[in-house]
Amino acid sequence: MIRHLGRKHSVVAASLAHTEQELNEGAALKDYCDEVIAEVLPESTRRLQALKALPTGMPCSANYFWSARLHERIRKCFFHSKFDVVFVHCVAMAQYVMDLEADLRIMDFGDIDSAKWAEYSQSRRFPLSLVYAAE
Repeated sequence: MIRHLGRKHSVVAASLAHTEQELNEGAALKDYCDEVIAEVLPESTRRLQALKALPTGMPCSANYFWSARLHERIRKCFFHSKFDVVFVHCVAMAQYVMDLEADLRIMDFGDIDSAKWAEYSQSRRFPLSLVYAAE
């Protein structure tokens, strides 16, 4: 999709990476985008952030995918450029653009996370079953 859009439109892609290697592999997106905004968020940090969400009532998955640095970089890019469309490919990334105004916002959530968490709560062992039920 990015390759197609990049042919006729100005595209900015934002993403998280698990490792520096994954970040470097994603650099190929620069061939199709005006800008690529990406941050490494290691698995250990993601898990710790998810655990911190448990007593707050916030979704663990939102914290798992949260990077304040990525959010700030997206905001800076947004306020320095005019975005006609904001396209989000998964629910975890929606939190990065909810406070941004655009003429059109498209949220393409490929699966229903709540159904997945409900299924996991029934099939996983304690204590993970409780975590998935809360999610």
